[in-house]
Amino acid sequence: MYSIYEKKIIGNQVKFNYSEEAHIFGCNQGWIPWLLTKTMQPDQTEPYKWSLDVPLLLSKNGYADKAFIIDIKPNTDEDIVIGELLNVWGYSDHGWTPFLLEINMLYFDGEDKYNFISKNEKDIVYSFLYARGSIEKGKIIGKWLPASRSPTNAVLLWPDVVAYFFSCIKNQKYVEW
Repeated sequence: MYSIYEKKIIGNQVKFNYSEEAHIFGCNQGWIPWLLTKTMQPDQTEPYKWSLDVPLLLSKNGYADKAFIIDIKPNTDEDIVIGELLNVWGYSDHGWTPFLLEINMLYFDGEDKYNFISKNEKDIVYSFLYARGSIEKGKIIGKWLPASRSPTNAVLLWPDVVAYFFSCIKNQKYVEW
């Protein structure tokens, strides 16, 4: 579902090769909490509006020429839907963190989702998630796990959180309003 791929730009194409499994969630193995610890101040506490430039942070933390890839339909090989995680914006407050994922969809011919070549172009989509966890005194607190399965585990966003997320999207160079 989540993986690290080697990424090599070749003209107007990008070559991706599977490297290792990854996780978004979890205070111990989650890449979002791990990357967040690389960017926040030692005295940071909630409420905390934060952003992660995923390719830049991967490069700065030992993962140069790598990409965080999301297999959106991981349980099928017939309808392959894959994207590269570009940015994550979060709003940590009251012990939980809703976050917004910016994903560049990748299209390729063939059926090998572990080694493929995609066009080097933008097709951006956004997804909201949330984790049970937050920030306190520069540290990750809580387990940073998603909500348990239930009929009502949609992300609830207060107006100030929605405004923050929309401002993040609006500030992207390739988004027109």
